[in-house]
Amino acid sequence: MDRRLLGVLLIGILLVPLAGVSAGGTDETAFVQDYTFYVQLDKNGDANITLITVWKGPEDKIHELIEKLLNQTNGSVENATKLYAEQMLQSYIQGLSQSGLRTENQTIEVKGIGEGNNITVIFRAKAEGVAKYYSHGNFWEVLIDPTRGYSHIASPDVSYPYRVVLHNKFVIELPPNATLLSYPLGYRRTYNQSSFEVTPRIKDNRVIVESVIDVEPYLKAEGYQWLFGDYKGFSITYQTPYKGQEEYPKSVLKENVTIEVLKNGTAILTMKDEYVEPRNAVLAQKIQILQYGVRNFEQALLKNYVQMFKQMGADVLGAGVNVKNVNTTGPLLVEARFILNNYTKFENGTYVLHLDPTMGLVSRVYLRSNAEFNYSFYAEVKLPDGWKFVSYPNSTTKEVHGNIFKLDVKLEGNRLLLKANTYIYYGASDEDVQHLLEEFSGVDIKFQPGKSSGGWKLCGPGAIAVLAVVPLLFRRRRN
Repeated sequence: MDRRLLGVLLIGILLVPLAGVSAGGTDETAFVQDYTFYVQLDKNGDANITLITVWKGPEDKIHELIEKLLNQTNGSVENATKLYAEQMLQSYIQGLSQSGLRTENQTIEVKGIGEGNNITVIFRAKAEGVAKYYSHGNFWEVLIDPTRGYSHIASPDVSYPYRVVLHNKFVIELPPNATLLSYPLGYRRTYNQSSFEVTPRIKDNRVIVESVIDVEPYLKAEGYQWLFGDYKGFSITYQTPYKGQEEYPKSVLKENVTIEVLKNGTAILTMKDEYVEPRNAVLAQKIQILQYGVRNFEQALLKNYVQMFKQMGADVLGAGVNVKNVNTTGPLLVEARFILNNYTKFENGTYVLHLDPTMGLVSRVYLRSNAEFNYSFYAEVKLPDGWKFVSYPNSTTKEVHGNIFKLDVKLEGNRLLLKANTYIYYGASDEDVQHLLEEFSGVDIKFQPGKSSGGWKLCGPGAIAVLAVVPLLFRRRRN
């Protein structure tokens, strides 16, 4: 999901003043903040928003910031307040924009510079598209983040020498005639001296979600994972008589793979990726390739492929990559050819080939699909004369709430043909996508010289897909 959740904003900005804080987990050295996000929704998904942050500690760092501001304004509290307000206004506008929210009529108010005990910042604005409408299910959704971004940190910095205490409150006021469908449930986790707790409640037409985050100094990565890694309470959904407008991209990708196995077990792998849509993204990628240089891009891509195969345990005997259609309006084409040893694994007298006909779509959907996906996968596996396929997946079709995966498998002598099509509609939940594709994201094809032992086998979700069918272009990380 491209758009970040409400609540991620400013977690990094507001921790900056603590750079250089020495050790300790006491309240005197802790970063303490009260954070309140008010959202008053209109029927079209826009909203009046008010964001209030109160920085309460550590007091010495608050005093240092105030002293710095006063030094810059010749001791004028009024001018220091104005200066800090200007700085924070730009930070808020930029942070919200990076989170996918466009705002207008922004105002900001700063309190506490004169008193020196804490600093309060009040930001108000009109924001577009805070709630998004999904026609599949006919509902609206607002995303909040009670974890304040901690659940999305892939590699948390375990060197923070200070305690962090965040008191967070989200108040979502639904539009007139709205019917609440779902909201985050209560949650609590503890790890050593750290804790994370979420408390929701409903009052009239308002959903109120409060969370308390208390992170000890030098918390280990497994501590972050235990506290925040399993949390999923980001969504508030509701229905109204008003139906919104959907605007979303279509993602169309075609993958063609040929694996020719030689008698010594060496594999000749040929791949062709065809990037069709979204056209704007494809065009942007072409421009980047031209700026970087087509040859340079091909060499960089080849290096990535070779490194990937080495990590699989395969030896690359020969390789080549070609990028085509860069100067045209058609699809971007990436063609590659490799000669590989130990690509098909030899286990107990049988060669095993792992494929992913879903093309990695499970990992591309977080919370909800941010596009309509239409992926096509074609694979041909060729064996030497006299070799036989021992087992391979069965043809199947699966549908989950309108999302469809279809796999056709055909055996023609010493050739096995696979054709897969995956359709994911815009707004599909990650649970539905997982349910649809998890058992097909890794399939085994087994073969050996001599007679076939017959039968077929569809491998389970634990299989590892080692074929590079997940394109290296446009790969998106979790926001």
